[in-house]
Amino acid sequence: MVEEPLAQVLAQLAAARAQAYGLLSAGFSPPDVELAAEVMSGAFAGALVQALQADLAVVPDEAVAALAWSEPPTDVDVVAQALRLEYTRLFIGPHALPAPPYESVYREPQWGVMGETTLAVQHAYEAAGLTLDPGTRELPDHVAAELEFLAQLSEAQAAAWSVADEVGAVGWLGHEHAFLEQHLGGWLPAFAARVVAAAAPFYCGLARIADGFVAHARPQVGAMVQALTAVSEAATAAAGSWPATPGGHASP
Repeated sequence: MVEEPLAQVLAQLAAARAQAYGLLSAGFSPPDVELAAEVMSGAFAGALVQALQADLAVVPDEAVAALAWSEPPTDVDVVAQALRLEYTRLFIGPHALPAPPYESVYREPQWGVMGETTLAVQHAYEAAGLTLDPGTRELPDHVAAELEFLAQLSEAQAAAWSVADEVGAVGWLGHEHAFLEQHLGGWLPAFAARVVAAAAPFYCGLARIADGFVAHARPQVGAMVQALTAVSEAATAAAGSWPATPGGHASP
């Protein structure tokens, strides 16, 4: 059984990961005026740095600086339009995409979409019993959708740890670990490299931070799964090792 002080730490780490995943998902979603305002004010970069630092992740200063709007102060609608133009160029088209935002492109032959990889991602969502924002129009394996899913898993972990639901928390953690290993952690580096090569300042910084954060979270989550599994197995072994009473039942 996990002691309460450790459970509180695990809840805090899960909450920090949830916030970081969620902000990265918002950054890779189609930009709107709200995001533009947060980019202009520095609120987006500030919140992301705070979440990453709370999870003990290293944040490159130059990547954070790229998230700030470097142009002269202007109208928020102008900034939103500039972000939309870059987003469209990188991730939508109509021309050849510098950085396709779909996992299947990096795993399927001939850069295909809506193949086995997309279905596997959808099955992972269903297995966890979570649903993405019904308002989203993206495919399940879009980078923003995968990050949102991880945010939901981490948020569920934090909630479970906060009420001492160890079984539930470890279950959510297992889903997070599996998804990082089988999906996002495997293709995000290639995607991020393509975004960086496309030289769009905001998205370049966002991609570098996302890649670095997932590279940090992946072994961290794996280590937690391994440690908590060992604790559970040790507790089970200890419970089974009590000497039996004359009546044949284990002693309390």
